[in-house]
Amino acid sequence: MNSPNNRDLEQKLQELERELDRAASKTETNTAVEPEIQPNYPTSNSLNFDGVATTLKNGFNALPPAGKIVVALVASGFALSVVSGVLHLLTSLIVLAIVGTLGYCAYQWFIKD
Repeated sequence: MNSPNNRDLEQKLQELERELDRAASKTETNTAVEPEIQPNYPTSNSLNFDGVATTLKNGFNALPPAGKIVVALVASGFALSVVSGVLHLLTSLIVLAIVGTLGYCAYQWFIKD
């Protein structure tokens, strides 16, 4: 009873393998003929940061004096917020170190004796 089912399954498997082989051979011949296409956009390895800095500098120089003042205020506000965040992180680490040291000393003093 199982042998006809097994034969059918084996035949279907062989047919699928043949179809896959045919499809693989067709794609190999198609891809071998197509030329490589080079992208028109810069890749991450070839980004020109000097060009970006020059573009930003030119854009800043093209602003009116009031615009330059606004950009300077926004940039300084951003810089101060970054510095504030770093200082808060540093303060938190110092407090954590002090609390950890006090906890260890308390453990040594009260629990270990």
